[in-house]
Amino acid sequence: MLGQIIAALLMVVSIFLVACGGGGGGAVSESGNAPVEKDSGSDGNGGSSGGGEAGSGNEGSVGKDEGSDSENTGGSNFSVNSNAIPDGGTVPVKYTCDNTNGVGVSPDMSWGNPPADTRSFAILVYDESATDPSDPNNQVPFYHWVVLNIPTNIMSVDEGYKPPAGSNITVYPNSFTPLGLQGTMYIGPCPPKGDPAHTYKFCVAALNVDNINTNNYQNRLAVYDAVNKATIEKACISAQYRR
Repeated sequence: MLGQIIAALLMVVSIFLVACGGGGGGAVSESGNAPVEKDSGSDGNGGSSGGGEAGSGNEGSVGKDEGSDSENTGGSNFSVNSNAIPDGGTVPVKYTCDNTNGVGVSPDMSWGNPPADTRSFAILVYDESATDPSDPNNQVPFYHWVVLNIPTNIMSVDEGYKPPAGSNITVYPNSFTPLGLQGTMYIGPCPPKGDPAHTYKFCVAALNVDNINTNNYQNRLAVYDAVNKATIEKACISAQYRR
């Protein structure tokens, strides 16, 4: 049922984008069954996009292929693993928009050896080969899954994870939100058909705050920036996908 509803929404978005000449910073796949991310190779005004993640303070560029090595921003033993996503490999179709449900299934993730001063965790899944359609500077990566306020006694999530009722854990809107889709869920990799392989990061961030109160921020980009600024270390798996 959820897949049918999302498919119907995507069809409406597709018709709207075609009617508007494809504007709005995003596109819809040729089949109309799944959204696709905006390529970060251009800012839409003839210029190239660049820069690191918002608030990260690190040099780099969105769209850079960092290779197959797992990433740890702090140099400690903080690490993340997944039985579903092969580090340095290809994201299986089950976890992408090419799944028969039209959005994919969130993968299992587990992590260990976080910094001693960690007060909460955040799960961040994003495409570093595409940018958020709401970012005028084309520096914020395209987020597929944002889970906030995970307490430090939780060190893993199962495949298809949903926060327990009544918990403070929040699935925050992702970068599909401005495209008119249900952003408070996992939507898997969905690059434009024919694009070179996009590189996806499946990360867990160790934060120095107990809680990111999203109501205190003006918009999604401000929340993403707050998460990055609160990050002590981030451990990631990298995998690619193309259509």
